[in-house]
Amino acid sequence: MINTPVVTEPNEKKFLLLGYGDNPATPGRFLADGLRAIHQWIKVFHSSIDLAKIDLTRCAGIIIIDCPSRPPVKVKNLNLAKKLPKIYWTYHGKHILNQNIQLIKMYQTDLVLMSSCLNLSKKIPAPVEFFPLAIPVNFFNGGPPLNSREYDISFVGNTKGMLYAQRKESLKLIRQYFSDHNLIFTQGVFLQDLAALYQKSKIVYNDSVNQTLTLRIFEGIGAKSLVVSDSLPEQEQLLIPDKHYVRYFNEADKLRKIRYYLHEIAEAQLIANNGFHWAMKHHTFAIRASQLLKILKLQL
Repeated sequence: MINTPVVTEPNEKKFLLLGYGDNPATPGRFLADGLRAIHQWIKVFHSSIDLAKIDLTRCAGIIIIDCPSRPPVKVKNLNLAKKLPKIYWTYHGKHILNQNIQLIKMYQTDLVLMSSCLNLSKKIPAPVEFFPLAIPVNFFNGGPPLNSREYDISFVGNTKGMLYAQRKESLKLIRQYFSDHNLIFTQGVFLQDLAALYQKSKIVYNDSVNQTLTLRIFEGIGAKSLVVSDSLPEQEQLLIPDKHYVRYFNEADKLRKIRYYLHEIAEAQLIANNGFHWAMKHHTFAIRASQLLKILKLQL
């Protein structure tokens, strides 16, 4: 059964069809927000799309966005969309690579957009372009001075299972080393609650898994916190280490830099400010939406 679409319809002649799992805290939702912000007409489906029930003469393209926390969107009568560009956007790395390859084939994808782990692109059965994540500005849009914030270090993310075993050990080490500081390490916090937590945090710590660039970087920067992160290739195409965020290379380097910037809060504030203003200028979902239209060669 086809679900009811969420439609935003300004005066544009053509709409984009977006499919992603019904989760309000995923990049699919944030990209939809970005497209609405630039007044692009979109139709959003969360469970299934029957192309036979849609006026495809007014459709400019089909965008499917991965959402591992929900079942994949089902597309019916895909044969009707042979002349339409079909794009698959993934923001995950190698731990769901095989699943993504199957979906890319199933959706008869013309172009795959990847947010990170571009070293895997040779395994992708379609052309690949870099399409990074960004700041969801509806939730993350600044914060108070660092010296007024309640928490010294925060981390929000999964620590369960073998995939996150190294992260769990790293957080344990930080707890031990900074036992005299106010820390909050948790998971399952999203949207405005996550923004509120980061706005209370001097440092937002990032520990990636499988070299995957996540929203945490942009959420922390968007809350005007000092982000302390490991080194990721795609991240360094978007942000300048030690100017927009603090990069660490190993456990000792991480602990040293966290302690330094907690002590030198004025320097931490300068980097947090730089990162925030740079990202707001270059890395919001409205900007990503405009970049998507350029990929599709659409004009507003």
